[in-house]
Amino acid sequence: MDIAVHMQCIIECSILIILINQQLLTMLITVTHKIDDVGMPNFRDTRN
Repeated sequence: MDIAVHMQCIIECSILIILINQQLLTMLITVTHKIDDVGMPNFRDTRN
């Protein structure tokens, strides 16, 4: 029984970590785009 509880905890923790990572990635992308809009030089600027 203990092993099953541990497995469930590990799975839940993994999902939580993935969600946190996705939010951090989204924040990073948003910040990068804001810097782009301010006019910092961007090596992959394809917008018109």
